[in-house]
Amino acid sequence: MPSAGGVCPPIITPLHNRPTTNSTTTKINISTLIQLSSETQGCRIYFTTDGTKPSHFKRKVAGREITFKYFAPFTLKSGKRTIKTIAVSRDGLQESAVVTKTFFVENVQESDTDNSYEYFRPVKSNEPFKSSSYYSKNDHFLSEGEDKDNQMVSVQQSREFPVHQAWEEENEDFYDHRINYRNSSEMQELQKSIQPTNYSGTQINMFGVPPNLSRNFHECFNQFQPKPTQYGFITEQMIRGLNDNNRAVTIGEIRNIIEENQQKQNPEVRQSVPLALPEAPVKTKVVERLTYRDPPLQDVSVGQGNLNEQILHIYSHLLKYSKLDGDFRSKVSHPCFGKVLTSDFEDEEDCYRITVIMEKPGVQRIPRHKLTKSKNGTNEKKKPISVTAQPQKKTPKKIPKSDPYFEMEMEDIEVRPQTNTIEKISNEEIPKSNPAFEKKVKDIEVRPQVKTVEKKKPVAVTPQPPNKETPKKEIPKSDPYFEMEVEDIEAQEGTVKSYPKFNADQDCELLREAMKGLGTDEETIINVLAYRSSPQRQEILKRFKTMFGKDLVAELKSELSGNLCECVKSLCMAPAEFDAKHLRNAMKGLGTDETVLIEILCTRSNAQIKEIISTYKKIFNRDLEKDIISETSGHFKRLLVALVTANRSESKQVDRNKANQDAKAMYQAGEGKWGTDESKFHTILITRSYPQLRATFAEYAKISRKSIEDALKSELSGDLLTSMLAIVRCVQNKANYFARQLMKSMQGLGTDDDTLVRVVTSRCEIDMVQIKKEFFNLASQKLEDYISGDISGDYLKIILALVSGGKPPDLNVMGGKALVQSVKNKSVKQLDKEVKMESEDVQEDPTVFPYNPFDPESDAKILQKAMKGFGTDEDAIIDVITHRSCDQRQKIKLTFKTMFGKDLIKELKSELSGCFCDTILGLCMTPVEFDATNLNKAMKGLGTNEKTLIEIICTRTNQQLKEIKEVYKTMFKNSLEDDIAGDTSGHFRNLLISLVQGNRDEKKSFDRNKAKQDAEELYKAGEKKWGTDESCFNAILCSRSYSQLRAIFQEYILLSQKDIEDVIKSEMSGDLKNSMLAIVQCIRNKAMFFASALYKAMKGLGTDDKTVIRIIVSRSEVDMVQIKQEFQKAYKETLESFLKGDLSGDYLKTMLNLTGNN
Repeated sequence: MPSAGGVCPPIITPLHNRPTTNSTTTKINISTLIQLSSETQGCRIYFTTDGTKPSHFKRKVAGREITFKYFAPFTLKSGKRTIKTIAVSRDGLQESAVVTKTFFVENVQESDTDNSYEYFRPVKSNEPFKSSSYYSKNDHFLSEGEDKDNQMVSVQQSREFPVHQAWEEENEDFYDHRINYRNSSEMQELQKSIQPTNYSGTQINMFGVPPNLSRNFHECFNQFQPKPTQYGFITEQMIRGLNDNNRAVTIGEIRNIIEENQQKQNPEVRQSVPLALPEAPVKTKVVERLTYRDPPLQDVSVGQGNLNEQILHIYSHLLKYSKLDGDFRSKVSHPCFGKVLTSDFEDEEDCYRITVIMEKPGVQRIPRHKLTKSKNGTNEKKKPISVTAQPQKKTPKKIPKSDPYFEMEMEDIEVRPQTNTIEKISNEEIPKSNPAFEKKVKDIEVRPQVKTVEKKKPVAVTPQPPNKETPKKEIPKSDPYFEMEVEDIEAQEGTVKSYPKFNADQDCELLREAMKGLGTDEETIINVLAYRSSPQRQEILKRFKTMFGKDLVAELKSELSGNLCECVKSLCMAPAEFDAKHLRNAMKGLGTDETVLIEILCTRSNAQIKEIISTYKKIFNRDLEKDIISETSGHFKRLLVALVTANRSESKQVDRNKANQDAKAMYQAGEGKWGTDESKFHTILITRSYPQLRATFAEYAKISRKSIEDALKSELSGDLLTSMLAIVRCVQNKANYFARQLMKSMQGLGTDDDTLVRVVTSRCEIDMVQIKKEFFNLASQKLEDYISGDISGDYLKIILALVSGGKPPDLNVMGGKALVQSVKNKSVKQLDKEVKMESEDVQEDPTVFPYNPFDPESDAKILQKAMKGFGTDEDAIIDVITHRSCDQRQKIKLTFKTMFGKDLIKELKSELSGCFCDTILGLCMTPVEFDATNLNKAMKGLGTNEKTLIEIICTRTNQQLKEIKEVYKTMFKNSLEDDIAGDTSGHFRNLLISLVQGNRDEKKSFDRNKAKQDAEELYKAGEKKWGTDESCFNAILCSRSYSQLRAIFQEYILLSQKDIEDVIKSEMSGDLKNSMLAIVQCIRNKAMFFASALYKAMKGLGTDDKTVIRIIVSRSEVDMVQIKQEFQKAYKETLESFLKGDLSGDYLKTMLNLTGNN
């Protein structure tokens, strides 16, 4: 720990803009600057504004900065403000005593000119303080050689700087001086200490400005504030008292008048001789060279019509892209560009395309093909008339984003953007097409006055698979059927979307590897087929047969079985083929499955039914209508045959009179007579459009005082009733109909797997999002949870993948054959880009935040009351402890002891018990104390809990490990290294001791050549030799940075065709294997590592409560949001549902609060 008193304490000085005799050191206003300085040279100063002790080791709490590093003078918010500050040496080993000063800040601004950067910015009342280095951090330029981290200097150093001047040059224009203020040298000097102004000496004139500006001074002064540099006090007072109407003529004006008169009398005299004042010495104007700083790089722009921020966002990402792509950088940096000629902006659903055409100086532009709007709204090239015919290039076959069969939905439904479920993939991450293909297209582009076109072969371009993502058919935003006449129905949205990174050849390789040899990798099959759209799956079927000469469906049949096999086979069918085969299976053999006939024929549109009839004839060489007639009978047969004719009206118009007539006709055919005329119901329900039927149902309710469903139930029965109810429910809410079908398939004992597979696979690309909402309304339970209770295994995984949707699992996280195949198909440039992207700071979101407003005294009273007398109010304890941040809980502990003279932890121990008690006590510790305590418990007594040692030591940073060692020594009077050495042995002990040293390189840069060398050393130490050299693995895994290790893992795959995880599993064993795997998994995805640990702690019989408490308590204020996301993505079930299934009582309530599910 740093030693106090080794550094001179800081000095807190308020800098009044206009010092007076009444100025005090404690009473200031919101525009007064506060300066911190120390007599110790080269030290750092840290401070807080809320009265807490500054801690330079832990400046942020729960993502919010509490302790600030001093850079430059700052202002305070109104009210009573207590500043506490310390000075710390550069090496962080010595610190000064804490200096405290309280200010009473008034909510007024001084009328005089402010010397801070806040002069140009309005004060925000919600800011705790505003640093005067605001513009130095947010402007896009800095003076050359300036370092923003070294802006703070001591008072002694500040005296060496020159005194500020009121102006720089006589010929400087006032407007430019004001507008370019932020570029000026005074702006840079303001970041240093403010110097007293010398008020002695002659004022240049009564206005206190250069002579050539005095004439227009008042006109300028009304538009701009004066230049915020220090000027003479006398001049300031004179300016305040001046009246523009009575101002006297200045010497400068007299001189100008004389010069003008002399020029009129003697035109040859171009330069007059000064009469009164001697000519000022010629000054060489120093031209400052500005070095521009990159604008801030953000993931998402602000939008909302802010054009400047949008342009800066594009500019910042172009800079980043050019730094990563050397080829683009070299091409753009050399040519000379002119002005912007044209620009174009296009929304391509999964991304935005911005095209800018720049002028080429000195070259006349040749007219290109113009883009014209086609009938369907897409851009098409219009060819010039007088162009010699060119040989046509064979264009690659386009893969539509969704099957055209899905576009034939019953009604006109808006297609939502795909950004709700699948993340947007930026152009920087995924190229739209193969660069080699783009080059060929450019080479053969048709241009005027060109007779022949030579197709150039790309040089030194790595051949890519021909099925890279090609221009895709745009999905229509609406379908002509689902028009809302009576009510607004939410747009349909599927959970399975077109995969942006689709590569058919790579998917075929993955599927072949998954089925090759002994056993089958079902997880890889699921991760490929369940996350591709139907057109993409059809392309995989074709490419698989082309590449390997085998039928993919036949291969899958031989490797899979049961419901998983049926589900995979269904996914491999085209939608029309899927419906046709299910209709044939429903009528084939003895008996007929009327449920399938009703579900398909009563819910499909005219166009879909016609497509089904055509496909049925093509596959089975049979007529669908004849098969229906032979397998059904009565009114039910007539209804199905009428549906197969596909003659439903497609009009979007609603005729109210016709609706009223139809309602009366149905009433008279049913409730209004003895018996039922089924044919009248047939005619209306099968021929009227959906909007017309909605109006008819509304009119029927007015006439009959019954809903149409109740009327049908009272008049009809059997399959006829079921089919008519299906039509009515689809007209009213199709998603609700399918939600009912899913609920029926899983209600009671057993599961109707055929219906479950049929509904999920047929609707996952159409309206599964709406079906899930309707299911929750019906069952008061999520569809995913309902499914998890009825099925299991790989069958459960694939169904949940289709129902949940989302981004496919990352191959880097999955590891194994999929990762090996992915790395093999990438170039070195792509691998480098991948390492850089993975090395960027990962977003971490907690689920526990600081409570506002926080009152430790009130919380202490609540806890004391909850434990007073007989019994304990556990709910009150949970409410206080789980909704306060760690720092706030520490303050509650101190306040509790101050108010009641008791130790809060001891009181809680005496009142609580079991896992609930362990959780609450863990929350009352600091994070470092919690880790140190868990490590001690893992090694205390007989035996050692190696799982705890691995989880804590392998996942903490260098700084965290050093703090844990210090706290461990303080709490348990023993060295952590000694305890580890005494309780562990062998290479596992060596690995833990190496990690505890905290010497891992934490740079984000990596060396590809060094990575190759390390990969070769690992290969020689493991697979290539008899036995294993564990020390080589130890040295590399414990010392290399995370970025370097990612590159090493890539190089190892290229060298040995195996993933490092598979190698560790085959070469190591026991605790050493688990610890090395933990390191690798944390490097790839730390949140996934903790999600996996939680899953293993709760799966099967019993629960590992210690692991559950340890992870949730330690990560609730770090990255619990990401852990929950990874848990659901990997195991297709929420962490909340797992906790509810394994825990109970107050223990469960506490865990749900900590995971953000309260």
